[in-house]
Amino acid sequence: MAVNERKIGIAMYTVHRSIYENPERILSDLREMGYRGLEFYGPFEQFDAERWLPLLRDLGMEIWGWHVEWREWQEDRIGQTMAVLNRWQCPVAVLPCLGGRWNVGHLESEDCLDLWNRRIDQMNALEMVCRRNGLRMAYHNHDHEFRLRYGGKCVFDRLFEGLSPSILMELDTGNCIEGGGDPKEALKRFPDRQVLLHMKPFSVKNGVNAVLAAVDDANQWNEILDEDRGRMVHLLVESEAECEDEIHNARACLDGARAVLENR
Repeated sequence: MAVNERKIGIAMYTVHRSIYENPERILSDLREMGYRGLEFYGPFEQFDAERWLPLLRDLGMEIWGWHVEWREWQEDRIGQTMAVLNRWQCPVAVLPCLGGRWNVGHLESEDCLDLWNRRIDQMNALEMVCRRNGLRMAYHNHDHEFRLRYGGKCVFDRLFEGLSPSILMELDTGNCIEGGGDPKEALKRFPDRQVLLHMKPFSVKNGVNAVLAAVDDANQWNEILDEDRGRMVHLLVESEAECEDEIHNARACLDGARAVLENR
């Protein structure tokens, strides 16, 4: 697979400290490396549209998605959420987390099969709201969706068995491995589901402090990408490494992603 056959974007958490200090320089550096698509995260107000939209336009960069927190999906805020995403010309609203140690939407102590089934119904209703507003919806996993099991099935499988076929699977490979899952097998179980692939390096020894495709990266990238078959909408590099130079890390991870693709 030639690199130019696949657009590789970046999840902006990779540069979550430096981006606010000098967005013009960081965006220019990312574009110079070869990143074209961006996935934003967090409260809308932390990004000034009047400043950012001209920057993105001038650099020829696009927003491919936005991690929209659960509170922004609630009835009193969903209309404004859709309006903001449309203003940014963002095509995909990603629900980044439910439950877990962050207690998003509910406490960890409240986890049960009935609760997750209710979440499935809620997400299916929200996906219809997205469609009415010209957007797609996605769900992004953390480790707990693979650790939590009910009736022999992990929450991740139960979610994607019950969610509307139109909801994109944003598979975070590093989180999957951390939770005891196998990204390749997770993709294989849902061969008809379109995917946003979070290419997150993860080391058994060093956790998220790894570089994509380095020796200690536990992701089996060739096997993971074998499950593409044209259904991966985007590849998004995401690193949570604790490092002083986020731009250097973003470049190293992009080089790793390119190496993987060039060797296929």
